[in-house]
Amino acid sequence: MSRHHHQDANATAEMHVAGVTSALSALRELIAWPLLYWEEGLSLGVQWPRGVLLHGPPGVGKTLLVNAVAKECGASIHPLSAASVFGAFAGESEERMRKTFADAEREARAGCPAIVFIDEIDALCPRRDARRQQEARVVAQLLTLMDGITGKSSTRRKARVLVVAATNRPNALDPALRRPGRFDREVAVTVPNTSERLAILKLHSRSLPLADDVSLAEIAAACNGYTGADLAALAREAAMLAMARESREEGAGAERPEGSRAGVGNDLTESGESPSTGVQSSRNGSVRGHKAEGSVDDPSGPDRGREALEDRKSSGSRCETSGESRNSAGNGGGPVEGTVGRSRGVCMGDWRAAMLRVGPSVVRGSAAEVPAVSWDDIGGLHDVKRRLQQAVEWPIQHADSFRRLGLSPPRGVLLHGPPGCCKTTLARAAAHAAKCTLFSLSGAELFSMYVGEGEALLRETFRRARLAAPAIVFFDEADAVATRRAAGGGGGVSVQERLLSSLLTEMDGLELAQGILVMAATNRPHALDAALVRPGRFDLVLYVPPPDEEGRLEALRVHTRKMALAADVDLPALAADTELFTGAELAGLCREAALTALREDLSATAVAHKHFLSSRQNTRPALTPLSLASYASFDAKLNSRSRT
Repeated sequence: MSRHHHQDANATAEMHVAGVTSALSALRELIAWPLLYWEEGLSLGVQWPRGVLLHGPPGVGKTLLVNAVAKECGASIHPLSAASVFGAFAGESEERMRKTFADAEREARAGCPAIVFIDEIDALCPRRDARRQQEARVVAQLLTLMDGITGKSSTRRKARVLVVAATNRPNALDPALRRPGRFDREVAVTVPNTSERLAILKLHSRSLPLADDVSLAEIAAACNGYTGADLAALAREAAMLAMARESREEGAGAERPEGSRAGVGNDLTESGESPSTGVQSSRNGSVRGHKAEGSVDDPSGPDRGREALEDRKSSGSRCETSGESRNSAGNGGGPVEGTVGRSRGVCMGDWRAAMLRVGPSVVRGSAAEVPAVSWDDIGGLHDVKRRLQQAVEWPIQHADSFRRLGLSPPRGVLLHGPPGCCKTTLARAAAHAAKCTLFSLSGAELFSMYVGEGEALLRETFRRARLAAPAIVFFDEADAVATRRAAGGGGGVSVQERLLSSLLTEMDGLELAQGILVMAATNRPHALDAALVRPGRFDLVLYVPPPDEEGRLEALRVHTRKMALAADVDLPALAADTELFTGAELAGLCREAALTALREDLSATAVAHKHFLSSRQNTRPALTPLSLASYASFDAKLNSRSRT
């Protein structure tokens, strides 16, 4: 087994890692305190912990945290992993483990603290099973070796052996490992919050030539759900985009007269396209070919981009910024597209383009998105929008005020109303306004032919939402998932009942989670189970009616703003003539009017009022006064219940 010996008295962990303050303090206590407080421990008979288990999602910096603390304390690291332990012959795996622990004991006897580090311990020591004899023997051997480590202070030596393990699946470990005397401490390394992301970005960008318009605080606020590895990849990608942009601008300048080179901009970078390919990238796309670990500086990443940029500057391709940008203080420069000439170093546009290519890894593989829908895309419904802003945006944007008044944010918001009234669009707009990640679920995704698969998907979605907080879990057509339970059903439990039970459990657990909101939409509110529609679960129930005349006019303006309209088009008259039309039906009416104009003349340049009238004659609202009254009665019933 190879080992890494760190001896750097001047090194501090903060030079290499950021955003994991609590885990850093816990590791320092376990490694440094036995050295610093050896005499006190000896007099008190302290039994120091033998092991610590670090758990958290991939990329948060568990491995690099151990390396940084070991370097700070001058401890030697003796690594173990499934790949290095498992052998082809019986007993070979156990022998390798014994040798590693013997090497660590030898280092400790020589006066150097030793760490046996087991990365991905869930692969090495899973739950023991009669069908997996080799893993069972390895688990038994590790238990024996850990029991043989003494944690008591000794007069003969200060140094000791500590076992540190890391995993992203703590519940997959054998239970015998997770008891006092073995892994005494369990430290959760979580996805960083805004302030921690800012610290990580400062760490990874400290060697980058940042332009005056760059605001790392703004970038950190926009990177919800990013781990340390994601932020390292983001910094590397921004540096590469800046290098590609300068290379492109240098080539464009070489083809122009010398006096015209100052007019080159970086519109491509601002638009989110890849400078090297010109292809629009997805926000949740990943950067291939780069290994970004935790929160530690990667010399092959941002430094490489910085060196390339500096080489270009020294060779005569110096990027000049406008006087306003150069004279701006701190990070308060103007937008990139407003500068005259080319920007120097990595600019804000490069960071924005990098965010389109590098997304948070915790949401990959799930139906998560940051919607590009704003409140202005929805006509009317001002009262519904206002109450949604208070329920979704206020707890995030005014968290200090909520804490000061001891006010808990709502756990859930239920939108109910006729089909086509923009309930789903309202949820997407709320997520966009609050800068939340939206996890969408529907009955088609949750119902499966395999028992328990729907409940597992539900639990996994909530787990990802906790990691990507602030986040919204949105259930479209919630009546398909949370149907009212029968009073005296058969002996078995239906799929709907199991899903409803899982949903209620997850919603009750949101009290301990911060920044998670459940939203649901339905056009059959009477079919929902009563346990769901009560305070403490869906605290806010909003009726989304069809738009009134003013709302219809706003909706028509929204749906026709990209159309070329003739001068005779009278949208107010059309709004007055479309009573009981929903937002979806108004969108269809506008689309049909444009198609009517094309059917009449394929070379038509504008949509006239006659085309809207023709479309209106062929379109009938699906709502009737009677059906509308049933939705209003449900809303009135809920309001009367809340008043009593």
